[in-house]
Amino acid sequence: MRVPDGVGFNRIADSVIVLLCTGWLLLFHSPASTVVLIAALSYLAIRANRREPILRIAEYVVTYNIAQSGDALITEEFRGVRSEFLPVREVQDAFESRSGYFDTPAYPDCRPDSQHVRWRWLDAGGPKRRGQTEFEPRLHSSPIDFVRRLRAYNLVAFNQRDRRDNGASPEEAQTERIRHFIGARITLFVLRVTFPDKLPEKLVAEARTAKQAKVDAKETVRILGKQVAERTYELTIEKPRIGYRYQLTWSLPVDEIEQLNLGLQAIGLANDATQYLINAQAGMRQAELRHELDEFAVQLRQQFATPELNLSLYVYRSLNTVGSLVCAAGTNATNSNPGRIQVGRTPVGRCYRRNKIILFNSLVPKSDDDLAYEPVPGEEKLQPPTIACCIPLPCPTPSGRKIGVLYLTTRSNTGGLAGLFSDPQLAADIGKQVLAWYSVRVPAALGMKDTLFLREKGRAE
Repeated sequence: MRVPDGVGFNRIADSVIVLLCTGWLLLFHSPASTVVLIAALSYLAIRANRREPILRIAEYVVTYNIAQSGDALITEEFRGVRSEFLPVREVQDAFESRSGYFDTPAYPDCRPDSQHVRWRWLDAGGPKRRGQTEFEPRLHSSPIDFVRRLRAYNLVAFNQRDRRDNGASPEEAQTERIRHFIGARITLFVLRVTFPDKLPEKLVAEARTAKQAKVDAKETVRILGKQVAERTYELTIEKPRIGYRYQLTWSLPVDEIEQLNLGLQAIGLANDATQYLINAQAGMRQAELRHELDEFAVQLRQQFATPELNLSLYVYRSLNTVGSLVCAAGTNATNSNPGRIQVGRTPVGRCYRRNKIILFNSLVPKSDDDLAYEPVPGEEKLQPPTIACCIPLPCPTPSGRKIGVLYLTTRSNTGGLAGLFSDPQLAADIGKQVLAWYSVRVPAALGMKDTLFLREKGRAE
């Protein structure tokens, strides 16, 4: 993820320079005027080539508050911000997302009160999006202060498997990092990271060049790193170098701690269940599994008085160390699409990544840039479901390795499923109901000898 870098070809300011110099040349037609115009154009070419900064910031403090889900609330405090040269109306920037969903930045506080700052997206979406921070009135030499806040989804992985599933190489997946690009002249830069439970055992601060991403040892030495709270670590650097990335890096375990603590019997059962579901996705006993899904869907339609409800069962499959989710079977052809879902993307991938129930309600009004819902493979040309509910499937149950997700959708505007959003207990109850069905009926359909339920004695003591 990147933040407003304050770097770029300031089109308005630079156009003013060109117009003034051109007007001077037309008025006076002197050799001196020609020299001035050539010098101005040369200056603009250098600015465009070097991407000279157009902002100067006295103090820039950015705080990442990382949640258990891997999301992060990012709060940026800009103090003493002013134009580097001519007035600035906007600063463009780019964002990348591991979740496919971008939160729209908010600016809850600006000083002086007459200053207004807002965000505007410049494109419709995708894994990368461009937008710009807009200033009204324009930035001049008088400094302003403002705060920007946004949430980044799936920003941080807590184990190597999640990192690989997000596209990192096996070598890259050994560590996680929070990094920040510097694109403005900053007097004091502070990068603060708050972890959800405790600080990692070893934290490494680095300064890297932008192009080659190589560690600059001399610049790294200038970084002052210290623990400032029980779960918070802070990096401070005076006059950081423009075009550099300053980052905090830490090592990751191979897998989730809960998964590593499973006993051998539980691991064997999880491996067997995963393989049976992968075989079903390839066609083995898929008809039997679809029959069980059909029967369960009928039961849920009657229970929630909804005329239309579909179910799909997705299983986690790893190929060449990169995992994704594929549909083992569904209640209709659309829900049995063979496409892969990246972990962390779509409601299904987000459910697996977070290991908790994910709900979506298209009846709730949303802004045009809200991309909280991504269609699963096979539903790209359909309207988003009225309600979607994703339930993680562990093996063994009730707690164990997460091996898949049950995806429940309805495009009906009637029925009791809307109660999932107003009654947390109802969501918890349907989660238990799904696990009770899944632990008995799914292994029976797949021809497994055992249920997917295993008492706690099957776990490591």
